Amino acid sequence: MKKLNRNLTLALLTLATTTAFAAEHRANLVNATLEMGYHARGSMKSLEASDNQHLMIGSVSPAGRHVIDWTATYHLDPRALDKGQTLQAIRIDVEANITPVQHLQIRAYNFEFGQWDFIEYQFLKSSDSHFTTLLDKAYFSPDGKVAINFRAEGKRLMMLRTDRIAVTLESGD
Repeated sequence: MKKLNRNLTLALLTLATTTAFAAEHRANLVNATLEMGYHARGSMKSLEASDNQHLMIGSVSPAGRHVIDWTATYHLDPRALDKGQTLQAIRIDVEANITPVQHLQIRAYNFEFGQWDFIEYQFLKSSDSHFTTLLDKAYFSPDGKVAINFRAEGKRLMMLRTDRIAVTLESGD
């Protein structure tokens, strides 16, 4: 299942680079939940723009490994899609960095199957990295939610600084 979702994500990424979508609709961040780690600085408001106002989360070490694990939930009223348009993809744009250098695991909640799916690993450095991921409509709930989970694990204390997360719904004919 996870491999299929990863391949689907990559297929959608290829589609997006060759196809112009008819419309884009920006979703609003409604909740950030810290599963493991501690809030060092910043707020959800920090995630709205690429302005070097980071949401900073430090790792905790519950069993000998340092962990950061948090979830961002976005919402867009499904009726906001243009008349006659259907949801083609969900684009996630992220700008973040971490010290020390570390992989960041990205998961998304699949509302169709009711489970968290692994999407990809991103290798983050101590300076801001920018990456984009595309998801299919299974990750958009009937009431308009998109939930993205970010997790890092390592042997040493870590600090994840997230500058921007933008969730955009791409619609087309």
